[in-house]
Amino acid sequence: MDPQGEIQQASFQAGFARTDGFVFLLFGILQFHLGLRVTPIAKGQHGLFDVPKVLNRLQRGASCKMDLSDHFDFFRYAPERLDVLRARWEVPVVWTEVTRESLPMGKWIAASRR
Repeated sequence: MDPQGEIQQASFQAGFARTDGFVFLLFGILQFHLGLRVTPIAKGQHGLFDVPKVLNRLQRGASCKMDLSDHFDFFRYAPERLDVLRARWEVPVVWTEVTRESLPMGKWIAASRR
């Protein structure tokens, strides 16, 4: 995954985490926007915080029925098709073009307060 994808993935994790999700977002911001090397695996990057994309990924994560960071057993679900799992857990599809006007903020705010 490229650095832009990493910050979006961190945003998605922040959305679905029901406890301390901000930690995932903070990690993404520090590593891939402010250039602080938090992990030895990836180099620190600057300026990759794309607000509409980050908010979209936060919304997608917050829409999930399941916290995929809390004792999630990957191998239990590995044999199942990804589209079936997305439907079961209500993971919205990735928008190809995100604009501020297209973000369903009311839904995201309500989901984040669960």
